Amino acid sequence: MKLGFREGVGTTYYSHGDKYVGSWREDLKHGNGIYHFTSGDRFDGDWKNGERNGFGTYYFKDGSKFAGKYYKDKRHGPGTIYKADGKVFHKGNWKYGTNIELEKTVKE
Repeated sequence: MKLGFREGVGTTYYSHGDKYVGSWREDLKHGNGIYHFTSGDRFDGDWKNGERNGFGTYYFKDGSKFAGKYYKDKRHGPGTIYKADGKVFHKGNWKYGTNIELEKTVKE
């Protein structure tokens, strides 16, 4: 800790059960880190000023995942959703969390 702020690399356990393991700067998640949700989901990727920012992978409890770019805590830029079996389900571009360009969707 630096002047009462989390700084460097460490683990934080939240009262609601979530956990963050990764880098901190001035008490904010910053750099690379993994956020574990009590739901069983987790996010592994880049953080900036406490928000997901840069490349990251969001793993869902059911085994599916989203891998792509984030900006200000939202999907933003190219990304791919994979089914639990690893096959591509949806590939496209996002803008502030909304899919704006569909490149590929796989149907069973």
